[in-house]
Amino acid sequence: MIKLGVFDLDKTLLDANSRLPRDFYKNVDILTKRGVTVAIASGRPADSLLYLFHAAPDSMLICGEDGNLFYQGKQLIKAHTMSWDLINEIYDTIKNRNDLAVMFSTIEGESFWDWHSLQLMGYWNGRRYRREDAHELDGTENICRIHCVTPGGDEGARKIIEGPLAVLADKCDVLGEGYGWIGIMEKGYNKSMAVKLFMEHLGIGPDEVAVFGDNENDVPMFSVAKYSYAMKNASPAIKEKAAFVTKYDHTVNGAMRQLLCLTEGQEA
Repeated sequence: MIKLGVFDLDKTLLDANSRLPRDFYKNVDILTKRGVTVAIASGRPADSLLYLFHAAPDSMLICGEDGNLFYQGKQLIKAHTMSWDLINEIYDTIKNRNDLAVMFSTIEGESFWDWHSLQLMGYWNGRRYRREDAHELDGTENICRIHCVTPGGDEGARKIIEGPLAVLADKCDVLGEGYGWIGIMEKGYNKSMAVKLFMEHLGIGPDEVAVFGDNENDVPMFSVAKYSYAMKNASPAIKEKAAFVTKYDHTVNGAMRQLLCLTEGQEA
């Protein structure tokens, strides 16, 4: 019996316009009556997630910043912060690159862009993207993850991960997140941690969990759930790492339809 369904967001749960499907909360209610808890595991920061799921029922579980922030409904249950020694080591590796813009995220939902890296990017309109200046950081902030973005898209991100960022592999998970974004977090605090936190909270095991994703940063989830699904729209490399592939893609609510099919006939 499946008791937990975990969804990535972009190109998994969200539609082609990056919106929740119109019948999302109706389906959450159906799944709840079947004894299934709906959960979200996303690399997005807290403010973005809480805005998107402002109407979420208290039963929904949400992990943001991959596995670093854990919410039940809108209540923060658990948060993990990086040490400043590690933050400085990461920053020393990525600063002064003209192909990366760097952003620091806090557990409170604040985002600090490294203004210097935006300037080095040259043609990017930094003022449009700037929320705070990383030079204002004083060592007291609760940084949970570092984001980078490259104008080279996913292929550019992959080359950077496998090239200059490879030196961080012993201490960090460095994962592509789509659209040229790269997430850098403390080792182990990826989406597998999100699923483990969900399972611990509910008192269930991997045999009762289905997970859905489409990108590199979703792959860690696949190893901790019996029912791991890559989206139909995922790349062949991602599909090879999942146990199953959804019948439909994200533009037609493929992940939710798959979970509803899997749990048909269940009762709470």
